[in-house]
Amino acid sequence: MITVGFILFILNSGLGIFTLLKRKNKEGVIFGLLSITLSIWVLSVYATIFTSSLFWGRLAFAGVILSIGLLLLFAFVFPGNRRVGLSKVFFVLFLPVTLSCATATNLMVKSLVVQNFSITGTFGTLMSIYQLYAPLYVILSIFLIVRTYKKTTSELHKNQIKYFIAGMSLFAFPATLTNVILPLWFNSYSLNALGPAFSVCLVGFVSYAIVRHQFLDIKVIIQRGLIYTLTLSMIVSVYIMLIFTTEYLLNFGEQGVFLSAFITTLIGIFGVPPLTVFFKKISDPFFFKNSYDYAQTIKELTDTINATLSREKIVEQSTQTLTRTIKPTHVTFAFSENEKVDGVITLPITSNGEILGTLILGEKRSGDHYTESDISLLETFTSLAGTALEKAKLYSQVEEYAKNLENKVDARTKEVIRVQKEKESLMAEISHGLQTPLTIMKGEVFLLKKAGVPQESLKIFDASVDRVSSFINRLLSLSKVENSSKDMWSTFDLGLLLETVASLFKQTAEKCGITLLSSHHGHVPFFGNKDEIDELISNILSNAIKYIGNKSEKVVSLTSTINHNTVTITVTDSGIGLQKEDISHLFKKFSRIKSEATKGVTGTGLGLAICEKIAHKHGGTVAVESVYGTGSTFTIQLPLQVK
Repeated sequence: MITVGFILFILNSGLGIFTLLKRKNKEGVIFGLLSITLSIWVLSVYATIFTSSLFWGRLAFAGVILSIGLLLLFAFVFPGNRRVGLSKVFFVLFLPVTLSCATATNLMVKSLVVQNFSITGTFGTLMSIYQLYAPLYVILSIFLIVRTYKKTTSELHKNQIKYFIAGMSLFAFPATLTNVILPLWFNSYSLNALGPAFSVCLVGFVSYAIVRHQFLDIKVIIQRGLIYTLTLSMIVSVYIMLIFTTEYLLNFGEQGVFLSAFITTLIGIFGVPPLTVFFKKISDPFFFKNSYDYAQTIKELTDTINATLSREKIVEQSTQTLTRTIKPTHVTFAFSENEKVDGVITLPITSNGEILGTLILGEKRSGDHYTESDISLLETFTSLAGTALEKAKLYSQVEEYAKNLENKVDARTKEVIRVQKEKESLMAEISHGLQTPLTIMKGEVFLLKKAGVPQESLKIFDASVDRVSSFINRLLSLSKVENSSKDMWSTFDLGLLLETVASLFKQTAEKCGITLLSSHHGHVPFFGNKDEIDELISNILSNAIKYIGNKSEKVVSLTSTINHNTVTITVTDSGIGLQKEDISHLFKKFSRIKSEATKGVTGTGLGLAICEKIAHKHGGTVAVESVYGTGSTFTIQLPLQVK
């Protein structure tokens, strides 16, 4: 009998201690204390039968009184770890605490007699209160838990309550009947030793609820306890076996005990880790047949949502990971309010307080219910997924905007090209339309000269026609520079071009009494538009000769140097120079310097504007330094580009 009592004590107290150590919320603490007080009652009843001690008898009453009070308190918080105010706790526990304290006095139990495994005795005045307290608290506890069962919508909680009610009912009602109602109301003590035995029903059903329906979520505690118990049992068994072997077979005596202890210690040091792993591997299919690595799953999901900015890929890969690990019947991401999908788990996917969608999971294919770890993992995932989906949404918007912008830019570019071509075509038509009558006019002037018309009148008219023709040619040249593309560029010898231009202008310079000096670097490969570079240098040389003035010493020099992949072309003259206020307007279209020194010098005001366009188009610059009355220096810098 005492052996049965000890086993029941171990089962109840072990369950209670494990729960207290590992589940430190209200549910865990109250259920742990409930199991411990029940174990005290069980042990005390059988200890009283074995020893006939008044101490054990009183302790048995204290244990059962406290366990009944804790049962009612547990009914208020289970399931879901519901909140209970201090006033309710005080109201529930005041009577059981008072009665349990009274068990140490004659107010509850005066004496006990044990006969044929039955406990009889004489009781105090408070025993009548206990007679009403015990069945009332038990019935009220069962009523509250049943009411909670009817109200809850969670299938997990329903299953937990169902098995807890079954275990508690199969224990509480027989125990109350055999240890309270029959002995105290009907003076029948023959069955009071059976009451504690029914606690095995509570342990059995609660253990099943722990393993199958995550009751208090302490499966891992039970598994570890079982593993450590089995491991310790094997070590102790080895030790006992070694003692018997050395004692009876080898006759080592005390030396055998020390040898057995030494060998057992070595086995313990090297054998416990593999034994623990072995027992865990065996028990995992029973306790955690659908377990998964929480940290690894979170890592996979995090890698998935961080590796892409596509909502479709996030949904597809996350669905695959959740289906493989948690094993639901289906995983659905709903992004529309009209999209209705049935599921056991429904969690919102939010970002910055805005709901972006909903994660819906069906039942597990194994039939198990979702654990707190499952819910925690899913809540963590939806939080991360909300941020990732928001980034994906913004990226999609930016990508769409960029595509629209690219289309608009492309359309605008085509429109600009079209307008430029129309402009070039228009300029060509205007040029042709103007040059044709000018050519006719030039022919008429020639005929008039032959007919004997006065030369002075014809000379002015002829010069005017030439100026208009030159102006039109300049406009066409400017238009060509602005609209020409790099498709027409080629590699040529810039040094040879400079020598050719210099030799052509030397003849013109000599006729005007100007000395043209030329110094060049030699062979200079250059990638660009040869005609435009020719026009750039020719325009500046032409201006230098045109504005040389009436000085006694007239000198124009053309030089070129190369430094750090840049060619510098310099045109210096000893002409009339420029005033400071005129330099800032020099490269503007139709800008001409008007002064006494420039009277009689004709021009269109487009030459230097064309020069600047050509230099910029080739990635270079053109600048001027001048001293009025002394001369000017034009500097062209071009990067050496070779294709």
